[in-house]
Amino acid sequence: FIAAAKKLPDPRWLDGTALGLLLRWEPIAKPGWLTHALLEVPGLTNALTYGVLIFECSVLWLVLTRARPWAVLCGLALHLMILLTMEVGSLSLTMLAWYAILLDAPTRQVFRRLHRRCKPHPLALQ
Repeated sequence: FIAAAKKLPDPRWLDGTALGLLLRWEPIAKPGWLTHALLEVPGLTNALTYGVLIFECSVLWLVLTRARPWAVLCGLALHLMILLTMEVGSLSLTMLAWYAILLDAPTRQVFRRLHRRCKPHPLALQ
């Protein structure tokens, strides 16, 4: 929500051009097929810009409703896309980790079981 509040006064977010500009800005943009693909589809970065604003403005409300799983899924997708297309330090990884606190207990148990299964065998490291 705070991120949206900081973006709302910026005309580039309001006119839908912010993400397109960020994905073209050399210090931020991660070159690669995904960044290129996002920039090649006319209007896609504009739609994504508005999608980010709508999500960030509503995420606090969404996590308090039955829409919580969808809010978590959208947030994970948003920060995964940032991780794959932009150089913003550890922000994306940190935010991906923070979504874990929004998961309900049964879902956390599923992830714990998956994590235990995926641990490498000690002899596999040799």
